[in-house]
Amino acid sequence: MYTRQLSLASLALLFCLYSAPAVKADEIAVWNFNDSNLIVDRGQGTLTTTATNIMFLSGTDFNASMGDPAGLALAIPGGANLQNNGSILELHVSTLGFTNVTISWAWQRSDTGFNDDVIRESFDGTTFQGFSFSAIQTNFWGGNHISYGAGSPFENNPFFALRITLSGATSEAGTIRFDNIVVTGTQIVPEPATMLMLGAGLGGVAAEVRRRRRARR
Repeated sequence: MYTRQLSLASLALLFCLYSAPAVKADEIAVWNFNDSNLIVDRGQGTLTTTATNIMFLSGTDFNASMGDPAGLALAIPGGANLQNNGSILELHVSTLGFTNVTISWAWQRSDTGFNDDVIRESFDGTTFQGFSFSAIQTNFWGGNHISYGAGSPFENNPFFALRITLSGATSEAGTIRFDNIVVTGTQIVPEPATMLMLGAGLGGVAAEVRRRRRARR
């Protein structure tokens, strides 16, 4: 009796371990702009801007994900009377179920494009905090990469958001381009102790079922 109960518990534990998802980095959301819009291309998320007269110009494969081609990129001009100074580009992505979240993208600006930008982050979707960023490559593609480690309020969070405020354009035709915005994370899996408890519980249930069947004979 004891030997059979132990065997059932072991089998249940093995089932739990083999059915648990592997720990790996996964795409959460990707924008490659190759379809000339702000709709997320893979995953779930929203991207909006307050800038006017946005365009889609030639892009890059810098920071491209899963072999995305160098197609188009989002281009934001200074606009008439430099009205796009102070405009924002904002994305909202749920990181629920993920840890070690990263967000990365490719960007470049023209000589007269936005050169004084502020990146702000939010873990409640409405309140933003952040820092200035002005080291954007001029006339060739560079990238930016932000990582949020385990324990960050931005992990396992349905309200994660990032906002970039654009300023510093000195001509109407001056632009900044964004391409291959990629949000990734590592799926959260149960701790080993939790898996052991679950396996033991399933083993106990199986043993009780067997005991009751024998009692009815």
